[in-house]
Amino acid sequence: MLPANFSRLRFKDLQLLLAIAEARSLTKVAQAMGISQPALSRALRDIEKSLGVAVFARSKTAPLAPTPVGVPVLERAQILLADAAALHTEVQTFREGSGGHIRLGVIPYIPSRLALSIVRRLTDLERGMTVSTHEASTDELVYALKQQHLDAVLGRITVGPDVSYLHQEELFSQSACIVVHRNSDVLSAGGISLERLASRPWVLPPLNSPTRIALAKIFIGRGLSPPAALLETTSARLIYSLAQVDVNVISLVPLNIGRELEALGGVRYLEFPVPFRMPSVGLIMLANQRHVVALKHLRSIVRAALADSGGALG
Repeated sequence: MLPANFSRLRFKDLQLLLAIAEARSLTKVAQAMGISQPALSRALRDIEKSLGVAVFARSKTAPLAPTPVGVPVLERAQILLADAAALHTEVQTFREGSGGHIRLGVIPYIPSRLALSIVRRLTDLERGMTVSTHEASTDELVYALKQQHLDAVLGRITVGPDVSYLHQEELFSQSACIVVHRNSDVLSAGGISLERLASRPWVLPPLNSPTRIALAKIFIGRGLSPPAALLETTSARLIYSLAQVDVNVISLVPLNIGRELEALGGVRYLEFPVPFRMPSVGLIMLANQRHVVALKHLRSIVRAALADSGGALG
């Protein structure tokens, strides 16, 4: 049973805390809400009294900032409000007899056949769901997931000390390859090696992405410095355009994407010079959301679509 002081908290109190955390100014929040600053200050004091802790440190010379205990309070407030929104969605779905809406983040290297199969299954007449997709790198999508802007992510499995809030289900892995200009000297006799590639200009995923970290480990394991990035991107279209016009550049992509780009003309793909499977792709969601009905449907749909994809995953 909740303590009496906690029982007085309302969802709008949690929303107010998050609004203050975002604006870092009582004046700005008061203006946005159309109330006086003293009234807002009283409301904040009442909320902190109910919690039994100071959520924000006050200073006349610096913007409002969360106290050490205020940081987990604000994170939990985000989760509680997301749970409330999910509950509202499920109730509306039941009332309307529809399948609800899924906001799905997808890395660019998900094979188009798999992505299409997932979307078609979600939106068929049996489930009647609607879908919005957002394409970006894994780290960007996971950040959006944490901020409750996405419901799930199809991205690289993320590891580290701070990912316990994620539920991750491994789906498949992809072999790596490099893409170069059709006249690149990398294609000359003698084969390719890490030593030949180390000093070349590369197009790579973002610095802290799982794939970039795995690539760096391969070079370091051979006593070489990891390659520097001329451009950081996960856009296959941009990689293709650059490889077409720059004879020196080397791009790292999954093998199935490399084959697709070579088929367009003007570029060649080569298997990576040493065995290198990119970090596994998985279905990622917030751990406390994995039992939501819509996400349970998504998990079964992704698995079914994966089974139908055969050898298209590279």
